[in-house]
Amino acid sequence: MSTLNEQLQRAIDSAMPAISAQIGADPDKTRTAAQGAVPLLRGALHRNAQRPEGAEALNNALNRDHDGSVLDSLGDLVGNPQSGQGEAILRHVLGAKQGAAEGALSQFAGLDKGSITKLLVLLAPMLLGMLGKKQREQGGGARDLPRILRGEEEAARRGGGGLGDLIGGVLGQGSQKPGCLGLLGGLLGSRR
Repeated sequence: MSTLNEQLQRAIDSAMPAISAQIGADPDKTRTAAQGAVPLLRGALHRNAQRPEGAEALNNALNRDHDGSVLDSLGDLVGNPQSGQGEAILRHVLGAKQGAAEGALSQFAGLDKGSITKLLVLLAPMLLGMLGKKQREQGGGARDLPRILRGEEEAARRGGGGLGDLIGGVLGQGSQKPGCLGLLGGLLGSRR
């Protein structure tokens, strides 16, 4: 079974021409930014789901708004980004660290922060849609979300690439922590 990241990357790749046009950026740089943004958002969701109230809030959002159907109509989301509630998702998931995350991704991908913000607004509902779909396939509820997200993080780490270390290096975090956690530790105050 492919990981959530792999499934989401396929969906992003299929919509890349429209996504890059919507955010006004080069497709290759947009792809690079997305490759950094997805693990960042997934890691932030995992961090939030570590607290019971965070897991419950995420579970409620998945059940209410994110069943995966957004993936069947990516053209609609890309054409009307506000329809996916991406701004609200980012405020909830990244909070006060959103600007720092956008800055790190901007430097990593060579895109301006405005384009990164637009990209994150598109990717956040796609990620939640994919997570909601996966949760329905595997069953379970709020208590299972940290396990699902942890498994995704471990699969991404095994995939290699050190992407989180590259982004973390932009923030002066270097390779203090493996994978995406290097960036998240600096951005989100993750405790390991």
